Amino acid sequence: MNCEPFRKYCLINLFKKLVRFFIPPLCPLCSIRKPAKADLICGVCRKRLPELPEAQCTKCGGTNDTILNCCSECLDSKFNWRQGLTLWKYEGIIREALHGYKYKGDLGVVDFFALEMVAKLQKNKCTEFDCVTWIPLHFTRKFMRGYNQSELLAKRICEQLNLPCKKLIDRVKCTRQQAKLKRADRLKNMKNAFRINRKNCSMIEGQSILLLDDVFTTGTTLSTVAEILMNCGAESVTVISIARG
Repeated sequence: MNCEPFRKYCLINLFKKLVRFFIPPLCPLCSIRKPAKADLICGVCRKRLPELPEAQCTKCGGTNDTILNCCSECLDSKFNWRQGLTLWKYEGIIREALHGYKYKGDLGVVDFFALEMVAKLQKNKCTEFDCVTWIPLHFTRKFMRGYNQSELLAKRICEQLNLPCKKLIDRVKCTRQQAKLKRADRLKNMKNAFRINRKNCSMIEGQSILLLDDVFTTGTTLSTVAEILMNCGAESVTVISIARG
C-alpha cells in the first residue's frame, strides 16, 4: 500500500494549521482586525456597512422612495428583468473595498461578497435558477486586469448554491468605463457592445437566469445584457449586484 499521498495530505494540512496559528486571518475590508466568530469580517467593519433600508426597490434593489414596488429612478426605466437585488449602498467602506477589488487586485473580499450575495438570495427566496452568468469584460481589459471581478463572484455563488455557472454573453466592443459617463452617453457606449456566447447559446432558451454585476448605477449595462438574454428565449432574468450607486 502506497502511503505517500496520505503523508503529503497530512503535511499540507499541518502547514495550513501552522500558518493560521502564527498568521491569523485579518478582516478583508480593513486588513487590521481579526474577523468576528462565524463571520468573515470584523465587528467594527460589520457596523460600518452602508445598509439599505427595509423598503427596497424590486427592480434595482436600492432604496425605495415611492409608495410603489420600485423607486423613482426605476419608474422611468424599462428594465426587462423579473427582480433586482442589491446588498448595500455604494458608499463608504463598500465603495473602498470594491475599488480595491476591481482595480488593485484585492481578492481577499471575494468570499465575503459571495457569501453575502448567497444570504441575500436565500432571504428573498431567489435560489431556483437554471444558470448563473455575469457581465463580461472585453478580453483586452480582462487581460490587463488579470480577472473579471463579476466572474469570480458568480463562480463562488454557484459553488455555494450548487448551480451551473456559464458564460452566456461576450463583450465584443471595448467600451469606456460607464462610471465616467452620463446616462445618455452610457446608452451609446453599450450599443452593440455585447452578443450571445455561441458556445453556450443553447443554454438560454426557457431558462431562469441569475445575472450578476458588481455595481448598479443606472442599470444600463445590466439592462442591455438582460434584453439580449430575453430576446434569445430566456424564461426570466434576475439581477444581483453588490452595491447600488
